Amino acid sequence: MIRGHELSGFGGAIKNLGMGCTPGAGKLRQHRTVNIEIDQTKCIGCGKCKENCEMNLPEIIEGKARNTSNLCMRCPMCKHGCPMEAISFVNQENICRALASAAFGVLSTFKANKVSFVSFAKDITPNCDCLPFPGEVIMKDVGIFASNSPVSIDAAFLKMIDYNVFNKASSVDCMLQVQEAKDIGLFGEIKPKITTLS
Repeated sequence: MIRGHELSGFGGAIKNLGMGCTPGAGKLRQHRTVNIEIDQTKCIGCGKCKENCEMNLPEIIEGKARNTSNLCMRCPMCKHGCPMEAISFVNQENICRALASAAFGVLSTFKANKVSFVSFAKDITPNCDCLPFPGEVIMKDVGIFASNSPVSIDAAFLKMIDYNVFNKASSVDCMLQVQEAKDIGLFGEIKPKITTLS
């Protein structure tokens, strides 16, 4: 399934390979390529960030939120919970590159031309479905995409929609992970097939 993604803009074949086919430590490493910043001039130490975090990671120290944990996955829950908008993500382009590299690593364990991809673009939400609340549907049925190339399948999807919807929601260019994957050699030969859902 194709979804939006708070950190990488969207999640399609590349993200599903790079994130979905790696162990927990790999997922954590990829997420942590993005930095989190808490603007101490805005923070009022209310603890809403801690309440919203499933792991209660931000600490309130001397009346201000601090996130020093090595376990933070950079999910947007603390950010969304902050009433002062004091929390932000920086260097989000790093996760796009990490996803492409991880996808390359996953595919390198298979023989050439032995993997195909199918992506369903249906009832698309702005955030990843690993979150408890991925958000309201922002795009209905776009289609079913199939290819032997994760680059082709993701590029075909992005070309069929106005992906600025994702770019604005995530503050990162969706096409970056596709371009990075292409640049490192994750591009296949077969053009994607597109089937419209009815």
